[in-house]
Amino acid sequence: MSTKVQLSLVFTGILVVSCALVLFIVWAFLIRYIPNEAMYTWDGNNFVPTRRDVLREFVPRVTVAVAVLVGIGLLVAWFASFRLLAPLSNMKTVAEQVRGGDLSRRVNLTGSENEMTVLADSFDTMLDRLESLLHSQQAFVANASHELRTPLAATRALLENAKSADAGADPDLIDKLTGVNERAIALVDALLLLHEVEFTEIERRVSDLSLVVEESVEELIPLASKRGVEVRLDVDSVMVLASEPLVHQLVSNLVQNAIVHNVAVGGVLDVTLTREADSAVLVVENTGAELDAEFVAQTRELFVRRGERVRAQGSDHAGLGLGLAIAERIAASQEAHLDLRPRAGGGLRAVVTFAVVDQLA
Repeated sequence: MSTKVQLSLVFTGILVVSCALVLFIVWAFLIRYIPNEAMYTWDGNNFVPTRRDVLREFVPRVTVAVAVLVGIGLLVAWFASFRLLAPLSNMKTVAEQVRGGDLSRRVNLTGSENEMTVLADSFDTMLDRLESLLHSQQAFVANASHELRTPLAATRALLENAKSADAGADPDLIDKLTGVNERAIALVDALLLLHEVEFTEIERRVSDLSLVVEESVEELIPLASKRGVEVRLDVDSVMVLASEPLVHQLVSNLVQNAIVHNVAVGGVLDVTLTREADSAVLVVENTGAELDAEFVAQTRELFVRRGERVRAQGSDHAGLGLGLAIAERIAASQEAHLDLRPRAGGGLRAVVTFAVVDQLA
C-alpha cells in the first residue's frame, strides 16, 4: 500500500470517527430526551413529534450526508496527500537519475520553509558533496596515476641502461636509481597519508601544541642547515584538541616547504605559535620569490609544482606537489583553518588556527 493511499485512508478514517462522535453527541444529549409517546396540546392536536418520528426523518438524511462527506473527504485527502508527497516523488526521481550516473541533478524545491524544503535542501547539499567528492576522486586517481608512472618509467629506463655492457657499475647511475626509488616511495607514502586523512576517522586528544611544533622543527634543522636557511622559533604553550601525529605531519609539511622554497643565500624561516583569545595561531613564513595570490591558491591543489618558486641551493628537491595540499586536508580534519598568502617582500606566509582547550582531558 502506497503512502498516498495510507494517508488518504487515515484522513478519511479521522473524518468518519469525527462524524460518528458528532452523531453520538446528538443522540446522547438531544434525541434520547425526546419522549416516545405523542404529546398533544389542549385542543388535542399533535404538538411535538416522538422520538420515532425524529429518527425516521433524521437517519436517512444523516446517512446520505455522512456518505457524501466521506466521499468528499476521501477525494480531498487523496489530492492533499499527493500534494504533500510531491517533493518526495521529486527526490525519488532525482535519486534514480543520480543512481544512473547523473550527479548534476538537484531537487531545487522552492516555497516557504517547512520540513519538506529543509529535507530537499539537505538532499541537494548531500548531492553537492557527493559530486565534489567524485570529481576530486577522479582527478586524484588521474594525477596519482600520472605521478606514479613517471618514477616507474624512469626506473625502467635506468635499469635498462644499467643492463647494457657499457654501463658497468656506474655510481652515478646507482645514485639516480636510488633517488627515483626514494621519490616513488615518498609519493606512495604521501598518497596513503592523504587517504588516511580524508577517509579515516582520527582520534584526537588534548595536547600541548608547542611541543609538537618544536619537535617538528627540530627534525628539519639539518635540512635547513644544509640549505643555509636560518630558523627562528618562538612558541608559547597552548593546549589544543588534535591528533599529534597528524599535526606533526602538518607542521613538518609547512616547515619543509618553507625551507625548500627559500632564497638561495641568506634564507630565513620564522615559526611562531601564540594564543589569541580562544585560538592558537601557528605562523610559518619564509623568505623567497615574490608570489601572486593566484599561484598561492593553486598550491592547495594536488600535484601542483611550478618553476616560479625558487628552491634553495639548487633543484635537487623536486617535490611531490602534495605537501601543502595534504597540510590543508590535515588542518580540516583537526577542525583547524589553514590560510596561505604571499609574504610581503617575497616568500609564503602560512597561518594555521586551532581552537584552544583550557584543561587537560
